[in-house]
Amino acid sequence: MGQTSGVGKVMFAFQPEEAGSPRAYFSTRPVELGRWTHVAASYDGRVVRIYLNDQLDAQYASPGRVRESDAPLLIGNSFDPRWLTTFSGDLRVGPAGDATPYYAFIGMIDEVRISSQARTEFPYARGE
Repeated sequence: MGQTSGVGKVMFAFQPEEAGSPRAYFSTRPVELGRWTHVAASYDGRVVRIYLNDQLDAQYASPGRVRESDAPLLIGNSFDPRWLTTFSGDLRVGPAGDATPYYAFIGMIDEVRISSQARTEFPYARGE
């Protein structure tokens, strides 16, 4: 689902409640390197919206619900789930995993907010 990825674009992905593959959606514009960018994604059960610097960049129809899971929430990175191990009862990257894969986010992330309400305005992006 969604569109083809591109270097530097924001990706929002989740596993839908119904059986099927994970859904992934991308911004239409890449994030500018070397400067602070406010990034936000919202999902209200009908539409995925991706915002860059408080401006709607992309939206995709995606009806349904997000599957509940004990899997970790990832922000700013991606991993190959084939490298996960449950050795000793904890879910973690095994010795064969690359701690810094080529697709890893390089930069800083500040002031992460997670809400149970889908947002369409982000006043804190403007310092309010």
